[in-house]
Amino acid sequence: MQGVLKSSDIRRDFSEFVDSVVRDKPRAFTRNRDFILSLSKQHLMDLMANSNVHMEFEEDEYGFSGSLLENPELVAQGDTLEKLIEDMAYKLMDYAQLYYDEFMSLHNSIMRRIAVPIYLSLSMF
Repeated sequence: MQGVLKSSDIRRDFSEFVDSVVRDKPRAFTRNRDFILSLSKQHLMDLMANSNVHMEFEEDEYGFSGSLLENPELVAQGDTLEKLIEDMAYKLMDYAQLYYDEFMSLHNSIMRRIAVPIYLSLSMF
């Protein structure tokens, strides 16, 4: 990648580095063999602009119930479709925070990686 900085340069001019990420463009740097990409909140929001979750739901005599196609473990219920969507939104936010808090253990599950960008972007805001 063009313009990859060294961590020693970042340490020396950290404030300038942060300003360049926030005001200019994403930046990358290396530390030993690790490659780290830094994004501003706006950059992340732009990357996630076209990310969607898909819910499958059904209606019965008790109301609506549904789950996310990206994560069938997330199940929500509601008297109306609007309440179902609201309940799912709360559960998705809670799960996104859990995913962030328990990142290493949950990220190692291949089935959960489908929605990683969604979980990360929700947990950051």
